[in-house]
Amino acid sequence: MQEKFENSARNDVLHRADEAAYPVARLYRVGAMACAQALKDDVRMPRTINYLERYQAFLRMQDRSVMLKRLEQTIDLASTILDNVPKLDPDAACREAACALRQDLQVTAEVEVVPELDGLDLEELGAEQPGFKGAKPVIRSLDSVLRATYSENAGEFSQKTEQEVSQEEFEALCDRLYSKLDNAYYAFVEEQAAQVVGKHMDPQELPTYAGTVSFEMRYDVGEVRLLLEQVQKSFATFKQVVMDNGLFAAFVKESAYGQCSGYRYGWTSDFGDEVVCEYFGAKPRNIVTRALPSAVEEDDGGDTVLRAVGRMREFNAKPYFGMLDDDFIYHVEAFWYGFRKLMEFVNDLVDVSLGDYNDYLMLLLETLRDQAKRLGAQMNMLQLTQWGRAFEELARQLEKRAEAGAGV
Repeated sequence: MQEKFENSARNDVLHRADEAAYPVARLYRVGAMACAQALKDDVRMPRTINYLERYQAFLRMQDRSVMLKRLEQTIDLASTILDNVPKLDPDAACREAACALRQDLQVTAEVEVVPELDGLDLEELGAEQPGFKGAKPVIRSLDSVLRATYSENAGEFSQKTEQEVSQEEFEALCDRLYSKLDNAYYAFVEEQAAQVVGKHMDPQELPTYAGTVSFEMRYDVGEVRLLLEQVQKSFATFKQVVMDNGLFAAFVKESAYGQCSGYRYGWTSDFGDEVVCEYFGAKPRNIVTRALPSAVEEDDGGDTVLRAVGRMREFNAKPYFGMLDDDFIYHVEAFWYGFRKLMEFVNDLVDVSLGDYNDYLMLLLETLRDQAKRLGAQMNMLQLTQWGRAFEELARQLEKRAEAGAGV
């Protein structure tokens, strides 16, 4: 009985500790997402191109002018990324982001534990899986209180249960012992809740960022720029091919554009018992492109940058004869090969080591959760409700500031 009650009480303390940590973690996530967006927009950070998603969008376009415009913008973005290489400084960018996040989290000191307030709805509370770390000191004190209470009141229980007693008497003894344990536990909770009134988290305990972010170039920027020039030249020919022959000529034979094969769909009558028709076709939005199709067979291990440049020069040497050219697909396949290699080399151009920065983010979150759990383990449920509401409001305010900053 004693062990069962102690476990139940411990779980309640752990639950309250975790309830206090949840809204604090949400505030952290809002701040971390704002920092991630700031890093994404920072010219000092390497940038990549979501070319596979863009290719899927190209497959769904029905206007050749729009498709060619978006494709040209993608190639121009590759050029911009190469131009920004001299500006790269991820170490400074991450240091500023870490400091900004720590500064945003200083607002945690604004939320104080309040006395019990009327009008709070306990049903609004949720529960998370308990975590032990921040609640340990309170649990140790709780164990001492419960064991002392049990020792004081278990004598009568032990003496009478050694004798033959009726079921009713036995249940009455159990109820009295549980009641005394309950009273001791709730008195302990209220005593802890009174002690924690007015306390708040201490942002000065938050660690400061002292890591470094290193990076190295995987490819020679000059060589990748040579490939870019050849792709731009190939695009000029590709553009003319598409304008002459339409969008069905815009993709290599292996692409999914215009294909009527894939998934099977059926429509039923209003009574739900008759198949009206069937369609053997793939829904365009359900197509997932894992890699750009290519009709060019590369060397073992993939073509190097200079090998790709050499191939593109050879491809571009063949002229296009306009609408009378019966081998226009040659230029289409050449362009998509060059485009794919350019995207791969641009996305893999810079190798950044973000280990220290990511470790700092995890340490920051752990520190916040530990502080919140230490306070939450001492709060009662009414205090926790007010605590959660206050942090939700801080998270909304931070979210609004981040959105306003992103719109500048």
